[in-house]
Amino acid sequence: WGKGRPGWHIECSAMNRAAFGDQIDLHGGGRDLIFPHHENEIAQSEALTGKRFVKYWTHNGLIKVNGQKMSKSLGNCIYLSDSADEIKRKVMGMYTDPNHLKVTDPGDTQHNPTFIYLDAFCRDEHFGRYLPDYACLAEMKAHYERGGLGDMKVKKFLNAVLQETLEPIRLRREKLAEDIPAVWDILYEGSREARAVAADTLANVKKAMKIDYFSDRENV
Repeated sequence: WGKGRPGWHIECSAMNRAAFGDQIDLHGGGRDLIFPHHENEIAQSEALTGKRFVKYWTHNGLIKVNGQKMSKSLGNCIYLSDSADEIKRKVMGMYTDPNHLKVTDPGDTQHNPTFIYLDAFCRDEHFGRYLPDYACLAEMKAHYERGGLGDMKVKKFLNAVLQETLEPIRLRREKLAEDIPAVWDILYEGSREARAVAADTLANVKKAMKIDYFSDRENV
């Protein structure tokens, strides 16, 4: 059964009951899981047990691109493993400002993904290497906002910035992939350390929510 189908929710409910019993103190995920995933879990579990399924729900927000969540399945993200050609293709195909139809038109930089990426990755020294027309991003934005700067020029600059930034990471990743056993060792050690931190965090959360029922016994 795929995610979103009834069988998926039945399986999740069964796993929850097997691991935690009829009730769960904390349950969460992304907001996109509220309907139908979590609502189905509630309906199925409470219909079976007659008990409140979850005491406290936590749902995190989502980073969105053009109104859609960032998702591998949607292909609207740039990944550390992407080749130089893949990065260029994604940058050149980026949504910009739908009202910036001509180079002379004033443009929006606040809601424009190309400038959002530049806000995150661009540094003043990039202009000296790839676009000496401007001294800094603020100058480039001002030009785009008043009109006279085309989207293609912005995208070519963004591509150069991302290529410089991501190439060392991609090469390092490729090097590590040559020794998979070492990668597993790194992941194991990281997971071991993360479990310890997570246990402390969960203990603090339970204490704050006054659901640390057996903490006195655990500390004996």
